[in-house]
Amino acid sequence: EGETWTINLPAGGEANVSYATVDHSTASGSTITAQNSTDGGDNENWTFPKPMTLGDPVTWTGAVDSNIGNPANWEDKYAEHRLPTKDDKVVVPAGCENNPVLSAPGSYWGLVVEAGATLTIAGVQVEITGTNAVSGTLAFSGYPTLAISAPVASFAGATIVPGEGTVRILDGVETFDPDGLAFSRVEIVRSGGTLALG
Repeated sequence: EGETWTINLPAGGEANVSYATVDHSTASGSTITAQNSTDGGDNENWTFPKPMTLGDPVTWTGAVDSNIGNPANWEDKYAEHRLPTKDDKVVVPAGCENNPVLSAPGSYWGLVVEAGATLTIAGVQVEITGTNAVSGTLAFSGYPTLAISAPVASFAGATIVPGEGTVRILDGVETFDPDGLAFSRVEIVRSGGTLALG
């Protein structure tokens, strides 16, 4: 403690650490991301993201365009711009200037499409593992798949633009509420257990 120490990394490389207390360190060649860690001060080329918990919301703002790969279109609970990860709940609120188009495969802890909001899934598979509540418009473009293993798969109050999309109900789903909507294709792929239809 108190002496400066250096970590040499390959130029342009990526380095991550977790649960560390770091002080008086210089990272050369690249930046080190320290998740769930403490910045003890006097560090160079280190980032210490604020702590996130499973299911924290990352909300679509659509401030720039419809590109889900642009961090400027998203905002986390700290009002910081970042892309959602597999541990986040993706929230699409009503009133966005640009509606999101999920055109890259992804896995997220949750998906919430609020009433009045629109989300398009375009030709890719998106998996939801924690919570699924769609009460806005869900549009399928191309041949996408929405694979759900969340305990409740709710489409109550939603509008579905089915296209050629598939909704796949996996193990883990206890209740599937299609709300009488017309889907292009629903697959129930389960190894056992009980599935309640809402």
